[in-house]
Amino acid sequence: MLQEIEKKAGLSNIARLFEAIPYAKQVHATHHTRNLEALNDAPENLKTCIQGETYAVGEMYPVFNPAATF
Repeated sequence: MLQEIEKKAGLSNIARLFEAIPYAKQVHATHHTRNLEALNDAPENLKTCIQGETYAVGEMYPVFNPAATF
């Protein structure tokens, strides 16, 4: 949807970003799904997800934030 708006506005590079981001999120989710299927145990799957998100929020995002701030 957003990519169409940007295309109409003549902002093709921005439109490509709006196309690439959902694709990257899908790839990311697919990799998580593969890892969870390998565990195959609901409590362990939840534990792994919580650990991964805790790491992302506590360690990764704070490092990424300064780079993403304009």
